Amino acid sequence: LRIVLVSAPLYVDAKIILGRVLIATGKLPESERLLREAIAQTPDYMDAYDALASNFMAQKRTGDAIFILDLGLGRKPQDPTLLVKKAKIYFMIKDY
Repeated sequence: LRIVLVSAPLYVDAKIILGRVLIATGKLPESERLLREAIAQTPDYMDAYDALASNFMAQKRTGDAIFILDLGLGRKPQDPTLLVKKAKIYFMIKDY
């Protein structure tokens, strides 16, 4: 994926996939950077918001996760993936 990004730095799907791989391997700052770039490039692509919220949850930054989900939901209010993830976070922190 890194090779793909070198040759095609604007390929957002590669950034999101690599961002998720980096979350899984614990490289959270690098993942966050890539996912923020993906959102800046394509602000209507909800997968990037979902992935960045996952990054924040891995860091136990629930407030940031809710904030980024709200940003995505501001663009697409009925996105089922973001709505479910937000509900899970509120359930996890017992805010219901």
